Amino acid sequence: MHQHFTQEELHSFHLLMKGWIDSKSPLAGEKAVDLLNRMRTNGKRLSFVTYQIVLEALIKSSKGRSRGVNQAEAILKEMDSSAIDSERGLRPNTKLANMVLQGEH
Repeated sequence: MHQHFTQEELHSFHLLMKGWIDSKSPLAGEKAVDLLNRMRTNGKRLSFVTYQIVLEALIKSSKGRSRGVNQAEAILKEMDSSAIDSERGLRPNTKLANMVLQGEH
């Protein structure tokens, strides 16, 4: 059975990722995905907000580049698969889907 990250842990991760977004660095999305992958290897459950911030980082740091948008789409599909398989709280909503779709333009 998976454990959850503590609120303090999640808050720290989220602040770090939001800082990368605010920096407007073209690497913000890659850094957020790297952190997401490290968090996944921990074996603890991730929050919906964590995924939302990672998607935002990918979209905002990839303006004019399709790689970030493609990564965001893949993560969105992963969230949907996870929600179907076990973690219903990770089901992507319309807001997330629209964020990814708008990033394609």
